[in-house]
Amino acid sequence: MEVNKVIEAADVVLEILDARDPMGSRCLQAEQMVLQSPNKKLLLVLNKADLVPKDNIEKWVNFLKKEIPTLVFKCSTQVREKNLPSNLNPKGRNPKSRNDNIDVSKGTVCYGGNSLLGILHDLCPSPTECIKVGLIGFSNVGKSSLINSLKQFKVCNVGSLKGTTRFFQDVNIDQNIKIIDSPSFVVSPDNPAATLAMRNVFRKEDDDPLEAVRVILKHCDKQQTMMQYNISDYRNSLEFLDLLARKRGLLMKGGVTDMQKAARLFLDDWMGARLSFHTQPPASSSCHISNEQTAAMQKAFNVNALDEHNRITIKALKCPNPASSIAFRLSHLTNGILHVAEVEEQNPEPQEQDNDDEEEYEDIEEEEEMEEDNDEEKEPKKVSVKPEAKPTDSTKENVGKLVSFDKVDEDADDAYDFNTDFY
Repeated sequence: MEVNKVIEAADVVLEILDARDPMGSRCLQAEQMVLQSPNKKLLLVLNKADLVPKDNIEKWVNFLKKEIPTLVFKCSTQVREKNLPSNLNPKGRNPKSRNDNIDVSKGTVCYGGNSLLGILHDLCPSPTECIKVGLIGFSNVGKSSLINSLKQFKVCNVGSLKGTTRFFQDVNIDQNIKIIDSPSFVVSPDNPAATLAMRNVFRKEDDDPLEAVRVILKHCDKQQTMMQYNISDYRNSLEFLDLLARKRGLLMKGGVTDMQKAARLFLDDWMGARLSFHTQPPASSSCHISNEQTAAMQKAFNVNALDEHNRITIKALKCPNPASSIAFRLSHLTNGILHVAEVEEQNPEPQEQDNDDEEEYEDIEEEEEMEEDNDEEKEPKKVSVKPEAKPTDSTKENVGKLVSFDKVDEDADDAYDFNTDFY
């Protein structure tokens, strides 16, 4: 898989986490794969840090850094196009003055970028040598946005749908740092329903996102959800979607609420960078990483410098207060699939080989039918039915019995009589 190639090629691996659900966006299988190589270094990057309360991000940093060094980060969601001159802002106007205290909510500022570049430069063996940095993570944690923020213009496509990045690509940040962007982890179907709903991004062709909304709402603080969407009290997820659809004007003909659109709107908020929700770190350390591995990672990075960078970044962020952020009561690791054999075993793909088998199977059936017809022509004396009594007569009688809908029970699951012998 592409993720395996990125881990193998990288000298330093950055696992990008969603600060709203850091534990749920961690993949233990990928971390173990990195830590098994003694020469590779692993760093956790808490992205979207501006969408959680400050005290919550501080708790998560203190919890995660006990196992793996952690850096607080906030991507710039508004970067200029590559063909625009550097002295123009994204709207094409020449700014009158430069203010370092820009409102974070405008999306024009990247926090933690200089700190991350400084850490990566310190890991370079010499000023003339280049290191490869691999980005890994689940979908919609902001891997491509992080590259665009470091590069300061758009070099990677970003999107809310899973699969925006399908192949790994190299991006030269400068002469010493080359970053490798990778596709998202494949979520294992063995995860709980709530984890699958949180980590899987629903496409437009998905059949029913209503169940995902129901599972997510089950773990949300109800009062904070009502305040976030400015709706009245609701009894279940369907009533919530009905109120949300009316609030946003998602109506069909006859004033019927469009529940599907309301569900997708809700899921887009949770997967994107709009909604503020937060989880609490576990009361005790999970000890997923051995003490030897933790010591090796802390030795590879300057832990004191990381703590200082995080303190400055958290202080500069404009974060929501706890009352305006939805408390999400679920926090555990997500199992991912890294090996091709596991993916093929759990998601078999028929493709062209199956189509060929179907065609061969159809050809065999046609040959058998032709052989049966030839046998009947060769031995006409064995047929006890008169010549004028054709099979179509009995078929018509049977069909006539089936089309008598007045005799069929309306509550029956199946109106067909499989005991009837059709010719």
